Formats: sequence, C-alpha cells, structure tokens
Amino acid sequence: MKRYFSLILDFIFVLFFGVFIGILFFILSFESTHLIAGRTLHLSKDILTYAYLLIVPFVLLIIPCAMMLYKTRHRKNPFGSFICYTILVLVIWMGLFPLHFIVSNKLLPKIVPYEQLDQDTELSKGYFRTVNDETHYYLEDSVDNSAYVVTIDSKSEPERVPFFHNIDISKEIEPYNDPLVKFSMQDTSFSLLSQLQSLFSTLLRIWNKNFLAWLCILSFVFALASPYAFIRISSWRLINSFCCLMGFIFVLGINILYFYPQFDSVRSSLYELFYGHGAFSFFSKNELDAPLLFINLIIGFIFTISGILIFTVKNKGNK
Repeated sequence: MKRYFSLILDFIFVLFFGVFIGILFFILSFESTHLIAGRTLHLSKDILTYAYLLIVPFVLLIIPCAMMLYKTRHRKNPFGSFICYTILVLVIWMGLFPLHFIVSNKLLPKIVPYEQLDQDTELSKGYFRTVNDETHYYLEDSVDNSAYVVTIDSKSEPERVPFFHNIDISKEIEPYNDPLVKFSMQDTSFSLLSQLQSLFSTLLRIWNKNFLAWLCILSFVFALASPYAFIRISSWRLINSFCCLMGFIFVLGINILYFYPQFDSVRSSLYELFYGHGAFSFFSKNELDAPLLFINLIIGFIFTISGILIFTVKNKGNK
C-alpha cells in the first residue's frame, strides 16, 4: 500500500513540477519571441493565463510516459502497479483533462485572443539591425512596419553605402518581432509555442464537440498507454525504458502525421474505405474519425500483445 501511495505522491509532484517548469519555459519563449530592443517586458495576467492553459495539457499528455519510465526501475508487484497505472491514466483523461477544459471555457472569454497578446511591434530607434544582408541604423521608431534608417552595409548595393531610406520591417523576421533578437537567437527555435497552441486547440475542440467524441479519444489513450507492456520484456532496464519511450513517441508521431497536409490523400483513401459503403455511418454522422480510432486500437493491441508474449517467452526460457 505504501508503494502505491508513493506512486500517487510522485504523480502529483511530477504534475505540479512539470506545470511550473513548463510555465517558466512558455514565458521565456513568448517574451523572447516578442522582445523588442530598448523596450521593457510586460508580463500580463493574460500571458500567465495562456501559459497555464497551454502547458497543462502538454504535461498531462507526457506524464504517462514518465510513469512508464519510473516503473521500469520499480518493478515489484507488476499486477498492482498495472492497476495503479491504469487508474492514474484514466484519472488524467477522464478527470483532469475535462476539468482543465471546463476551466478553460470559463477563462478564454475573459482574456484577449492569443494572436492579440502582443500588439507592440514597432521597432525602437537608436539600434543597428541586420535584415537580408543589409545593416541599418534606425533613426526613428518604426510606424506601420516602416522605418526610416541609414544603411551602412549592403551586399546588393555596396556603391551607395551609406544612404537614407524607408524600409519594410515586416519581412524575414518571423517568428520574432525584432531582427536584432532574431540575429542573437538564430540557433534557437520556439516552434513549440505553436505546437502547444495546436495541441490545446485540438483537444478543446474535441471536448466541446460532444462527450461521445471525447470517449472516442480513449483509443488514442489506449495506444499511448500500451507501451507499458514493455516494462518487463528484458532484464536490462535500459532496454525496457528505450522500448517504452520509443513506443510512446511512435504513437504520438502517428497521430500527428495523420493530420499533416502531405497525408491528405492517405486520409481521403481511408475515409472512402470506411465511409464509402455506409458501414460506419454512425461515426460520420457524429463527425468521429473512425480510421484514426481503429489505427490507435490496432497499435495498442499490437504493443500490448507483443509485450505480453515477449515477457512470457522470456520467463519460460529462464526456467
């Protein structure tokens, strides 16, 4: 009993610690992306609210993987551990996720849209900035994506340097607001911000559609949790951890790639196969993705059966 209680305490600790670290990372990423040289940072309550709303689903999504890796090192009483793991996964997806989305639906109308969080995009004067192999000194603050500058270095027009003119500052600096910041952080990517927003929007849309749609997501949950079957396939715990992690990443990858534009033709073929003869009309009427549901179920069963078979054969070989 102490061991199971300890697992629950570890789960709570990882949840709160993960949310705390995630919010710090979100704030760092957001402020770096929207930073403008010479301007002070403004940490508004709306930014903190979005940090909480976007980070919690991500942390809840990866906690089962952390729990699997934890169990590869603490393998006593496998049946009891499996029951405890199953209960915690169900608590996450049938309790914590719905609770988070109920709170989200109440908070979102009270804050500004995510795209409008930072409206201060005018660049400050008195700084050297490089865009498109040209170095400019900003003589005035930019207005409506236009800035009056003196160009002191230009590969395209070296004979004219120096010269005064207006430039368009809206190009070649995304996702940053300031080319000076982009130049300083050119090896750093903050694309995770858009991925977090996409994850939150997708799950919230499924939750708001209807409860049946949310129940169908259990096929994804089953596939995501099924690598747990690999925690005892080898006497080497590193191999068990590697298999669990790769299985978890594989399921996530399949579900992400499924919606990529490059796979539109594959999805269309699957929809025709499933819905073309009216066999799965219940799913189409309720706007449920039957192909993805069955893909996740198949992956989940393959992982689960494979793990059990490997563990059984290994144990028989050791006797």
